[in-house]
Amino acid sequence: METVRILVPEEKMEAAAWFYTDGLGLEEEKRTDGTRAFGIAGQQRVELVPLRGPLHTTRTKIRFHVHGIAECLRYLVSNGHLSRIAASEPWSRPGEMDITDPAGNVITLLDADRPVPSRTA
Repeated sequence: METVRILVPEEKMEAAAWFYTDGLGLEEEKRTDGTRAFGIAGQQRVELVPLRGPLHTTRTKIRFHVHGIAECLRYLVSNGHLSRIAASEPWSRPGEMDITDPAGNVITLLDADRPVPSRTA
């Protein structure tokens, strides 16, 4: 199982866990070591690793395919996971929107409903 580890300052851990469970709909796996883990379709895992002190830089590269990306963004805004300003930013690339989790890690939402461009010879 592929695992992506994300550093999260300790003081932002609860907000980040709420973002991943309520905002993105991931199911949390029980852990006792302080790390918060979330399974994705039984194939991948996201682990939030506590960091003492602030997050100075991020090299996070997480991409989630979402059906109904506009509805997803509205849900994130209406439940306090994302500001209206952030949700109204121009799309990063066609069919993709970069957002940040409460710790400042960048996450790319991909529009799973967007048709894949066909290749012509």
